[in-house]
Amino acid sequence: MNLPEIGDIVTTKEALELCRYFGLDYLIERIESDSERYWELLFSRRFTRIHTDRVK
Repeated sequence: MNLPEIGDIVTTKEALELCRYFGLDYLIERIESDSERYWELLFSRRFTRIHTDRVK
C-alpha cells in the first residue's frame, strides 16, 4: 500500500482503498452512501473535499 503524503490529492477510489486498509468502515459507508458528494479529496489530517475541473 502506497500511502499518500500530506497535501496529495486522493481520488474517491484511493480513499476507499485507504479506509479499507485501515479498517475505517464508518468512512467507507459514508463515502459509498453519497459518492457524488466526494469527488477527490485532499489528504490532510482529515479528508477535505476539493473541486477540480478534471474530467472523470
